[in-house]
Amino acid sequence: MNKSTHSSGHDGKQFQVERIAFFSDAIIAIASTLLILEFKIPPLGRDHSWAEIQELYAGRLIIPILGLLLSFYSISRLWIKHHELFEKLIRYNRRLLIINQIFLFLIMVLPVTTSFMLEDDNPLFLRLCVYLSNLGLCNIAYYLLLVTALRPATGLSGIPASEYHLIKRKDRSLFHGVTFLLAAFLAIYTTRYFYFAFIPSGLYRFYRYFDMLKNYLSPRKKR
Repeated sequence: MNKSTHSSGHDGKQFQVERIAFFSDAIIAIASTLLILEFKIPPLGRDHSWAEIQELYAGRLIIPILGLLLSFYSISRLWIKHHELFEKLIRYNRRLLIINQIFLFLIMVLPVTTSFMLEDDNPLFLRLCVYLSNLGLCNIAYYLLLVTALRPATGLSGIPASEYHLIKRKDRSLFHGVTFLLAAFLAIYTTRYFYFAFIPSGLYRFYRYFDMLKNYLSPRKKR
């Protein structure tokens, strides 16, 4: 009897965790869709040549296109990490729900800040500051979610402490969050060199992809 009750309670908790994951997936999917709705292709005119179009619009579209790609990449990366995180959960608590809602709110705001960043009429330093701050806070919120969900003391995942510390050490959400916030702060003072704050993150990404490629090619070389 006790065994049956315990199993039923465990299944109920697992079902609630799945509900949280499904709700989160829906919010993130909507935010990803809204991103493209904020990107507007300006009227080009019928009589412009390709050279004239490049002269008129190339400079104006570089930052919006990069911003759109960066926003979609960031949301996709955070969704994958969020999905992998919730696969490890067996129960939840109120703190997890609150932090998850904060994380989802920051994801929901991303299409708004992306739209703000795409508008030429807004000051460039303010556009960059607001947009990059949003990206930074999204990453920091995910890091807090990860720590809350997987820390052995909470008992939400049931993974051993060694695995928790390994996952925490490999995760770079806090690093990326601080990098984005640093870039946002730098953009207040200058819009020319703010991208320097991305160099550490870019170098880490390059090293990671290079290492993945090297591991992929190593078995082929042995053959």
